[in-house]
Amino acid sequence: MSGLKNLDIKFKYRSDLDTIYRDFYEKCLRCSIKYDRAVGYFTSDSLKLIARELENFIDRNGEIRIVANPQLKKEDIDAIEKGYKAKHDVITAALLDTIEVTTKNLEDETLNVIAWLIYKNILKIKIAYSKNNCIYHEKFGIFYDDFGDKVVFSGSANETIGGLVNNFEKIDVYFEDHEKTRIDDAVTDFNNLWDNCTAGLEIIDIPKAVRNEILTYKKESIKSTKKKRKKLVLGNINCKH
Repeated sequence: MSGLKNLDIKFKYRSDLDTIYRDFYEKCLRCSIKYDRAVGYFTSDSLKLIARELENFIDRNGEIRIVANPQLKKEDIDAIEKGYKAKHDVITAALLDTIEVTTKNLEDETLNVIAWLIYKNILKIKIAYSKNNCIYHEKFGIFYDDFGDKVVFSGSANETIGGLVNNFEKIDVYFEDHEKTRIDDAVTDFNNLWDNCTAGLEIIDIPKAVRNEILTYKKESIKSTKKKRKKLVLGNINCKH
């Protein structure tokens, strides 16, 4: 596997000239063993765009860590603010509702793939919410390769189909040696998020009830996409475009 330094990548990707998921995401994932993503909203159906590379992540025991904002309805937030329900319980219920909606529309290996990714500790998800109930909305990511090199990006795109394909988006990319300060700063910011050490935010593991519900959809194996040349399609864990 070649490293990130060997890639021909640009300092920015913008929808007028680039297909961001193909020209940047897939290219970097192909050379990565780890992918960290902090994002305002995440839908796992966005992962179908990079599904072939996700299968390679399974093969090489890679790691994907995502910190995302839960999609809460206005009545959920009102219930929290008025003390009717604990925030953790509201988040758990919202995520479980989304899984239930997803299962009604499945025509593929969606939840099986998600279950396997989580079961094998390849896909790890944590939930971010602010202590004053405003929206966690920052967006940046880090690719790591097997040689110690990193590529950092930040910009307007959410980890959703809308953010990666449908919307007009721009991301800035940092990978040169002279950008080491920016790269190291992004790594620090993400690790602080993951370790729940960011002022004003509360970061929790994906609730056990949600994890256990997803794992009930794990089959004995994942159908290979390599021979059939068919992409894995991943359904929503939580949705916002």
